[in-house]
Amino acid sequence: MVQQRYTVLAVMLMIFLGSAYAASALDDDFGTIRVREVSILGPGYKIAGKIYIPASISDPTPAFALGHGVSNGKEVLSGEALELARNGYIALTVDLKGHGETDAGIGITDLTLGLSSAVTYLSTRPYVDPTRIGIIGHSMGAGAASAAASSGRDIAALVLIGGGISSTSYPDMTTTQPSNLLVIVGRNDVLFNVTSLESQLMPVFGSPNPVVPESIYGEFGDGSARKLVVTEAVHLTEPVDPATASEIVAWANSALYPMVSYPMPVRAQTYLLRDVLSAVSLLALIGLIVPVAQVFNGFLPGGLGEPPSVSRRFLRERTVLLSVGLLGLVLFLPAMLLGNIIGFPTLVFGSSLAWWLLVTGFCMLMILPLLAERQSGEVGIIRYLRDSFRVRDVGIAVFVFASIYAMTYLSYTLFHQKPSLIVPIFQPLVPARLGVFPLFLPFFAVYFLAEGLFLHVYRGRQRAGSTAGNLTRTLSLRLAPYLLLLAAQYVPIFIADYRLLPGYSGFFVEFLWLIVPLLAASVFVSWALYRYTGRIWCGMVLNTLLFAWASAGLFPFSGF
Repeated sequence: MVQQRYTVLAVMLMIFLGSAYAASALDDDFGTIRVREVSILGPGYKIAGKIYIPASISDPTPAFALGHGVSNGKEVLSGEALELARNGYIALTVDLKGHGETDAGIGITDLTLGLSSAVTYLSTRPYVDPTRIGIIGHSMGAGAASAAASSGRDIAALVLIGGGISSTSYPDMTTTQPSNLLVIVGRNDVLFNVTSLESQLMPVFGSPNPVVPESIYGEFGDGSARKLVVTEAVHLTEPVDPATASEIVAWANSALYPMVSYPMPVRAQTYLLRDVLSAVSLLALIGLIVPVAQVFNGFLPGGLGEPPSVSRRFLRERTVLLSVGLLGLVLFLPAMLLGNIIGFPTLVFGSSLAWWLLVTGFCMLMILPLLAERQSGEVGIIRYLRDSFRVRDVGIAVFVFASIYAMTYLSYTLFHQKPSLIVPIFQPLVPARLGVFPLFLPFFAVYFLAEGLFLHVYRGRQRAGSTAGNLTRTLSLRLAPYLLLLAAQYVPIFIADYRLLPGYSGFFVEFLWLIVPLLAASVFVSWALYRYTGRIWCGMVLNTLLFAWASAGLFPFSGF
């Protein structure tokens, strides 16, 4: 048994480091691209960036500055940056103001959120052609890109993905300004109606009729070239859609080399494989939790001890589904709005997530005694929590968390890779974000305490079956309401272009694409550690730490 633990630990560690190394090799195209982290001086703050430079360049080369959407980081548009570099361009993707490793909050003191400073940085590099610099932005970053392009700079091309086309983003947009404009939007983007967009772009495209997607308007030579591209993506996946990267490279070839009459080749993409490997490293990191806990426990004196007995009758599994999943679903949108009103912890959308889980956890703790009392007449919750508490369980959770954080830091130091699922989920925290980390702990602790009671202590006895089958059933019960909401929102969108929840309500629902995997990971952690220790405390503490870490690293600061 002991040998098996070490074997599993070694295998998962090799998968984690091996996939990170392979992702790193793809990220620099096996040495044909020089990739390095840079720090750029903005107006009163520092901007963290990652620059991709083709190793073969000899003359000043066209370049692009790339800006991501809200609650993202420079890694989200690194796929486009990589493909641009593989096709001969220099690409600089940055953490916009308030995000990632960049200083300061979003605020309104710099509408370009650092992209203008990124362009200045590129224009002063000896290997960059300052007359052929383009800007690319997605969502919030598209608005920042529009602001940077409208600041009087000589921008050779502007690419707006899922945003940036409103009059507030670029009030003086004409048929020649900005120069060589490419607009990309997903047909299933909840923030856009493609038919309305085709009419909205008519003055900018110089067309008397609604704009026809995939058609080029104007000429590249005088900067009047315009094109609308409609992909099948949703808002969240627009920047990682292969069609987006392909269109950007093709547009760069025409906009920055307008005198070339023949179509320039576009190399086959490799960034998706890199992103898959990054996701594999994330899964392996989560998979390390149990063997690390088992190995560390083996070094502690004594044993885990017997779990306490509780006088109770188990709740039915369907009660778990109705009480936990549906409760969280009902509170989701109101809590998202509450987080916008109460900006604490001081991270945009991070406060919404914190309040959502806190309110859900409190409601779960209030209804649990009623449900248990109705079925058994004896609650025993307080007694169970008191009798089951072990300092050992807390120590194991803290050690596992420290180990996972150290492995992530090691991966970043060695390979400059962060475990990601579209966005980096777990990443090393800069000092300002370390300061925010403890603010999330009480919010998440209440929720995971309540969830542990529901899923393990008062849940119906698990049916006979395999371990994998029991885990699958647990995940299904826990996530079914959120998956049903996503289906209700997106199946009509894909089939009939109908939005159940349009606008910003639909935008909040889109966050579930990222929240559901996090919840799935938390259920796995809770289930696996309860199965190992027989108590809820180890999983509860570890999930609290992991969610606080993810929230502190992912969401943007709201201050100025």
